[in-house]
Amino acid sequence: MGLVRGTLFPLLMIIILLAVVGFLAFSNIKMRDYRQRIISQLYQLEDEIRILEKRNEELKAKISQSSTQDFLEQVAREQFNLKASGEEVVVISKEGKNQETTEIQKQEIKKEPFFKQWWNWLKDKF
Repeated sequence: MGLVRGTLFPLLMIIILLAVVGFLAFSNIKMRDYRQRIISQLYQLEDEIRILEKRNEELKAKISQSSTQDFLEQVAREQFNLKASGEEVVVISKEGKNQETTEIQKQEIKKEPFFKQWWNWLKDKF
């Protein structure tokens, strides 16, 4: 019995030690994989931050540009079909031929009040 007990105890200790080492190795592998996923997500989020910061700077530049007189005049011309004093309006037909507006068309443009043009623009957008 002493011989069996003397060889059984060290064998049992070796098996327990191998189980603990195996468990620790498995946990280490899982932690390494988890760390790699977290690092990958970190890089993706840093890229997204850089993109958003760039977009933010572009939007800030557009906001500062939108308060300039030139920008407001451009919007008024393009979206509301307005013209500055001393300018001539030219209408380009769908066929691509250049045609100057007639006096009647010029008077029609002048007759429509600004708020009416604004209202029509809003109706077209929505």
